Amino acid sequence: MKKQTLILVLLACLLLNSCGGTTVEETPDTAAQTAETETVETETAYPLAVAEADYGGEEFRSLCYTRQNPGEMKQYLDFAWSDDQKGEVLNDAIFNRNLRVEEDFNVVIAWEEASDVKATTKNAVTAGEDAYDITQLYINDSMIMGQDGHLWDLAPLIDLEAPWWDEALRRDLDMGGKLYCLTGYVTLGDEELNYGVYYNKALVKEYGLEDPYAMVAKGEWIIDAMYTAAQGATYDVNGDGVLDKNDAYGIGSDYGLAAVLFYGTGGQLAKVSADGSPEIVLNNERNEAVIETLSTVFCDKNAAIMVTDIGSDGWKVLDTMLMEDRLLFRPGSIYDISGYREMISDFGILPNPKYDSAQEDYCHIIASHVCPSISIPVTITGDALERTTVLLEALSCYSDAVVEAYYDVNLTTKLARDEESAAMFDIIFATKYYDLGKVFAWGSIEGIIGTTVKAGGGFASTYAKSESKILDAMAKTWEFYGQ
Repeated sequence: MKKQTLILVLLACLLLNSCGGTTVEETPDTAAQTAETETVETETAYPLAVAEADYGGEEFRSLCYTRQNPGEMKQYLDFAWSDDQKGEVLNDAIFNRNLRVEEDFNVVIAWEEASDVKATTKNAVTAGEDAYDITQLYINDSMIMGQDGHLWDLAPLIDLEAPWWDEALRRDLDMGGKLYCLTGYVTLGDEELNYGVYYNKALVKEYGLEDPYAMVAKGEWIIDAMYTAAQGATYDVNGDGVLDKNDAYGIGSDYGLAAVLFYGTGGQLAKVSADGSPEIVLNNERNEAVIETLSTVFCDKNAAIMVTDIGSDGWKVLDTMLMEDRLLFRPGSIYDISGYREMISDFGILPNPKYDSAQEDYCHIIASHVCPSISIPVTITGDALERTTVLLEALSCYSDAVVEAYYDVNLTTKLARDEESAAMFDIIFATKYYDLGKVFAWGSIEGIIGTTVKAGGGFASTYAKSESKILDAMAKTWEFYGQ
């Protein structure tokens, strides 16, 4: 797979504008076959601007978030490898990629881990220190710090149309011709911080439900179908007359995650208009209908249990319920799959459900508020800046084996439980998008969804209370990006 959509669906990200523009219907198998051909042709037509150089043994220094345990959002580092993990396919692929770049360009690839990349980057730039050639800020943070003058605008520095960069990010976040971060072959965060719906296959069989994979293929995996199945899967296990975390539920989630399913319906908060300016698009009839539907689903205690109903360990409890065959559906991030390795019953992963069968594409938002990207601090100048852009291009171009290791070996072979999951991942990664409103959080616009859902409805009045604040905040952002 290509990086942003993982190898088998490169074409979908390069040629389609799923969930962010014009869409084309294509079966997963057809898309995969076409994408493999397109990958070869595209990469052949896009040689490196600089194939090799001698940088005198200088270090290429990246700042990244501290590595976490498996099943957590920062379990993988994009530029780091470990002697302790020698023989592990993904680790070795990163090592070999780094070695190739080090030999071709006479550099040393180094990395520093930090618990707060934003603060560390800001402190270095404010002090005028050229401490890091690149910094892996969260996408939201990078777009704000770029506005504050801490980062280089990458649009004039890097060929953003090269196939190893994420077309979806440029399509959705290039506002006013400015872009302060990148994702692509070289980053794993924009896969890990995507979303899907995990489901318990044993419960599907026990309840005699239709095969969810078949529903996806037919375009019939929709919110109402998930809700109906969830209602039939909720019951009082211990017979105490109270539905709680000790019982069985159809859906386990939280009100805040309702926004993920909203985006799954193709809903948007804001987008880049044809003239490059931002536009709020949340307040329309379809979005209101979607949010009201989600309010019904999430507030139905005979179908869904929320993290806030459980307590501080709510997400861990939901995972336990899924693994103990007491939870049918658990929406979550792709990185969550690592936490289910010890699950006895089989599980599967599905795309986010559509709103209805009329919706053309499945859609998947990237959690940009916690998704590491690549930015260049403004303290990197002159020859060092040119060297950084050259090495970034090389590292990205040479990351095909890293992508294959992540997808073909780690994700679909070691972690997934069935062959069908690969097709589901293809759909999920091929229909990714970003949202300007989520990135800039104008007037806490995304929070309107969770607030409305938790209240059981009332979108119009909730939005009206925040509209002026949202528009004022957006206008201030545009004062900078529109220059």
